Amino acid sequence: MATDNTSDSSTNGECVHDVEIDFVKSNEDWEAEMREVQRLYDEGLRGVEIAESLGFSKGKVVNLLDASFAAEGKKRVDGRKRRWTLPQKQEDLPKYKQIADQAVEEWKNWKSVCEIGRICGCDSVTAQKAINFWYSSQNLPVPTATTRREERKKPAFEMHQMYIPLK
Repeated sequence: MATDNTSDSSTNGECVHDVEIDFVKSNEDWEAEMREVQRLYDEGLRGVEIAESLGFSKGKVVNLLDASFAAEGKKRVDGRKRRWTLPQKQEDLPKYKQIADQAVEEWKNWKSVCEIGRICGCDSVTAQKAINFWYSSQNLPVPTATTRREERKKPAFEMHQMYIPLK
């Protein structure tokens, strides 16, 4: 608490001003914020998400979490290690997950990985990663180049057996 007391002296014309500044938040407010941040942390939110939802800075969230863990006699796990235990590890959905459905649709239409990349606005590595992700998330075997060639041969072989000329 800071107070500015200037005396009123009729000889030198000074005025008296009492200024009171409260620099410290009440302990109850701090503890309530600490409990709320700890609750969100325990729900699996990342520090950035907690800060955004409560309107705090990331630094304040870290300080509140550190104080909360210290009050319990524990040490907070490093955020980089904790991130890998969370279902959503990143703020934005990665590109390969965003394009997975479109990439597989093009894959089933016999487009090459390079063509899929151009269509989806990414490179061939990201397109292949999207295809692999989609198949593994559906609990299906991820197609390889060998299986893809074998699938391509089947219609051609059937057409050949029926004496349909290949173009």
